[in-house]
This record gives sequence, C-alpha cells and structure tokens, in this order.
Amino acid sequence: KSVGILIALENYHIVRFNTVEFMGCKKLKKVTFQGKKAPTIGKKAFSKTAKKVVVTAKKIKKTAQKKKLLTNLKKKGGMSKKSTIK
Repeated sequence: KSVGILIALENYHIVRFNTVEFMGCKKLKKVTFQGKKAPTIGKKAFSKTAKKVVVTAKKIKKTAQKKKLLTNLKKKGGMSKKSTIK
C-alpha cells in the first residue's frame, strides 16, 4: 500500500522514504501525510532540510502515533529538532 503525501503542491504516493530521499532540500518547509499509517523512514531521508519543517498528519488520529512519527523523522530521518507536528 502506498501512503499519500503532499510536497510543494504536488501529490506523491510513497510507500517508504529511502535513505537521503529529501536530503539537502532547503525549501522543504511543509510535509503533509495523507494516509492513516506513517510510511517507513530511511536513514537521513530528511537531513539538511529547512530548520522549522511543519509535519501535518490529519488522518492519523492517535496522538501516540503522531509523536512516534515525529520522533522517527527527527532521529532516524535526520529532520531538524525544531520541527513540529499538527
């Protein structure tokens, strides 16, 4: 199953984020997960992106799953520690 994601006003259906997928994308400021489950995050997939990336996951209802997603993005994915989730 693929997970819908909206990046820079373009829709992509992604199953997993491989290693260094968005590495160095300084203009990446907002990531919207449209699926009910978070995709697998590869090592440093979001490293060297903007300092304050806003992650939105509206269809993920449980707060624990949202926190786990953000933790994976920060620790495993290399996203900035100033990133937030809505």
